[in-house]
Amino acid sequence: MDDPTSVHADTSFAAERIPGQSLDSRDLVMRFESLGGTGHGCEFGLFQRHFDAEPVGLLRWADLSHDLLTRALETRFDGVGMPENTIVFNPDHSDEWWTRDTRFWMAMRSFVKVADVDQERMTVMVCRRLQGLRRKLIEDLEAGDKIFAFKNLKRNLTDTELAQLHAAIRSYGDTTLFYIRYADETHPAGTVEAMGPGLLVGFIDHFSFTPDDKPLGAINDALYALCERAYEIQTGRPVAQSPSLPRPVVLPSRSRRVALIGNCQAQAMTNLYQKFAAGRTGDILTHVPSYEDLTEEDRATIERADLVVEQLFDIKPQADVAGIAAGTPRLFIPMVTAGFLWPFAGQAHPRNADCPFLVGGPYGGEASDSYLNRLILAGTDPEEAVEAYMDLDVRNRTNLDRLYELIIDRQRSRDEAAEYRISEIIEQHFRSEQIFLSPYHPNVRVAVSLATQFFQQMGASPQDIARMQACTRVTPFPKGELPIHPSVARHFGMDFVTPDRRYRFLNEGLFTFREYALRYMRYEWNEALEEGMSLARAGKLGEAHDRLVAAITCKPDAAAAHNSLSHVLVAQNRLEEGAAEIRRAIEIEPDFAAYRANYGVILRRMGQLEEAEAQLRQAVIADPVEPHNLILLAHVLRQRGQAEEGCALIRAAIDLDPYSPKLFEELADFLEATGDVPAALRAMQQAVELAPERARALARLCHLFGRNGQLAEAEAAVRSAVALDPKAARLRIVLSDILLRQNKHLEALNEVLLAAVTHPDDAEVYSHLG
Repeated sequence: MDDPTSVHADTSFAAERIPGQSLDSRDLVMRFESLGGTGHGCEFGLFQRHFDAEPVGLLRWADLSHDLLTRALETRFDGVGMPENTIVFNPDHSDEWWTRDTRFWMAMRSFVKVADVDQERMTVMVCRRLQGLRRKLIEDLEAGDKIFAFKNLKRNLTDTELAQLHAAIRSYGDTTLFYIRYADETHPAGTVEAMGPGLLVGFIDHFSFTPDDKPLGAINDALYALCERAYEIQTGRPVAQSPSLPRPVVLPSRSRRVALIGNCQAQAMTNLYQKFAAGRTGDILTHVPSYEDLTEEDRATIERADLVVEQLFDIKPQADVAGIAAGTPRLFIPMVTAGFLWPFAGQAHPRNADCPFLVGGPYGGEASDSYLNRLILAGTDPEEAVEAYMDLDVRNRTNLDRLYELIIDRQRSRDEAAEYRISEIIEQHFRSEQIFLSPYHPNVRVAVSLATQFFQQMGASPQDIARMQACTRVTPFPKGELPIHPSVARHFGMDFVTPDRRYRFLNEGLFTFREYALRYMRYEWNEALEEGMSLARAGKLGEAHDRLVAAITCKPDAAAAHNSLSHVLVAQNRLEEGAAEIRRAIEIEPDFAAYRANYGVILRRMGQLEEAEAQLRQAVIADPVEPHNLILLAHVLRQRGQAEEGCALIRAAIDLDPYSPKLFEELADFLEATGDVPAALRAMQQAVELAPERARALARLCHLFGRNGQLAEAEAAVRSAVALDPKAARLRIVLSDILLRQNKHLEALNEVLLAAVTHPDDAEVYSHLG
């Protein structure tokens, strides 16, 4: 089994097609997911790579038999990724770690060098990844949007074996199995037949290897023909024949102006919609805070809106929007909370104060405890107060069950009024997982559910909703956690709240319940850290350096402080010192992708490209849905002479963020570097289509048209750029050059003269004029 891929992002999200429009080759093969196979189970994955498709799947490279696959499906891959079921090993022929499941015998490469990570650390990383891939496969099987392919190199399955495998697949829902087998007298090669609901069988002359493992060569054309026919049978839609880039997004002729009125939850929904859907819809969303008085600008935003989305609360918010834009269509979104887990929250620390560099202060409402507040005001000794608080049974101070009923009932009422379903998610999951970080800051499950229903309410496409769901791996809310009192956890049976559980506080790191309570009593927080990070973001490097050093002296294990200091040192060109700081941050939090990416960037600047590549690959493993990490890795690979692999990474980034013109520009640069100018030109055209007002993009488009011999188109592109920025001397020089190549000498001369008028001291202008 071979898996040479280095793309770890899920590239299954292609731009939505216009109704009735056919798919291109890459998009077609992305509609399939491999379930591996018996004998060279990677074959279908390599076939997808042939068409620049790099979907991530648990079984894409797996070699496993039909019976093991059937059993794994029937048990919902239970235990996959658990340390007790996972072997991490280093084969003789490889310098990388590999993994194998002890029950189902699935094996795959990790793409992490043995020299970079020890076996213990690799086990932790790969188990987490396998568990994530397991969840994704189950979600895809239940969604039923993909066609799942399987083959047996050794022989054709019997009818009974195929029926068992098909039944296991269909147990997940309306899911389609595509079984590829050897042709026979009644089923010639190239035939695809529907053998029942959700069962397609394709027939082929041979695979890439014989049953006794002799190589025969790739069969990409034959597999593509089978996939094409299978897709047409399933959907009734045609398939185009030539591979191409993802199609450009077609934006609406008129976008909606949307005012979204609410608290931080409404702000988070605004941000998610802007990131994942507004690029397609063209909607312009503006958040209007409900927790403060309306400004004139807020009032004007609501009055100009084509649609108002209003958050529903139990009590009237401070922002009074009654009567404003009364005739404008309105949608509603419920406020969500699990406040019953923190019966003493909501009242800020007595000493809490707002700061220019920390809005809301360190211990505001979401990080507060009114029980401890009373002890603080009473002058109780912090140690005595915390010991008493640890021994407290909260049930003696408040009826937790009644509080739970009241809060869930109110949530259900808000849900019904807004036509959402959040209360049942809270009820179902709050005992088994951390679904809220603090009373009004939901964790990923609730945040994604809220966003999904909001996107549906707004009319977002299924593709954008699926992309949002897959890419939102971390909550869009502040990451600070309010510890849950041990007696509250015991009362509700929250097994994940263990005595040694640690909670994140600001950027300082993790603390136990007792540590947090003691710091709260003493009003302790690392002010130098928050100020230093703020100064670093503002570019005040000297001041930032001093405050961050002070912060680290106060708390040496604050990974964020070391990371921020590394950025300051690198900006001061102190690369070795910056590298040392980011290494310390990684030692403290080795799973944080941003730290790995930062280290990779520093190593690249130091010329250590192999080491930079290793760090960036680990960043991609840690966060496979962050396009920026893919782009950073692509640039390192290009420097190492692997521009084609870099192109695959940029395509993966585009699938994660298909509305980014800059990503298409990146792809155009890489394609041009590989010598594929026509493909680079198509990518640049898509960049311009997404952002037609960018003069620089039009100039790049002109360049590629010129390289492709399309001088008239090149002239039109650069003229559009000049119209956007008429004072740019460089654009007029480019236009002059294109005109000269078309023998339009006087027009060319005129453009340079115009440049000389506006830039009389520009030597390049006079050089070109000469």
